[in-house]
Amino acid sequence: MGNTRLMVTILTAFLLFSPATLAVRIPQEQAGSPPNPATSKPEVAAKPCASAANSGSKSDCNSKPKKRRKARPAKPASATGPAKTVVHNGSTTDPTIEISPGLSEQQVSRRTQETDKLLANAENNLKTMSTRRPSSAQRDTMNQVRSYIEQARTAANSGDVQSAYNLANKASMLSADLVGH
Repeated sequence: MGNTRLMVTILTAFLLFSPATLAVRIPQEQAGSPPNPATSKPEVAAKPCASAANSGSKSDCNSKPKKRRKARPAKPASATGPAKTVVHNGSTTDPTIEISPGLSEQQVSRRTQETDKLLANAENNLKTMSTRRPSSAQRDTMNQVRSYIEQARTAANSGDVQSAYNLANKASMLSADLVGH
């Protein structure tokens, strides 16, 4: 008997505080009638059209839906982005960008003289190596030196003094290493 009473108490507490019964109890308490948890069943809230159908009034069920505004088309991306610039017949040229600081005329003259000396040194070393019997590895190195010399001359003719100097320096150092062995 004690177990039954405990079960009823737990069931009553569950029914009193469950979400379904709370939704039913709140409107009843506002009306002034206290709920009886042992006899009351959770009621499902009726839809407005169902209650209107029972009462004979159809005003709630047949009401027209609210008018919706038409969706405006989104603005094209070009309208919000930067304006386009059209250049006809290639009327503009790309600006010349100098990565390293410019050399003065005196520095250019000195670099050109140093480049010429380095190239002459590399060519003399190649002549010295050609009188010997070079191995295949030495022949490959000689071809690399010739390639550096050719690239240095091309760079000097195009006005790239710094690249010409760097390539001539590589050719000179590599050829000096060949002669030393």
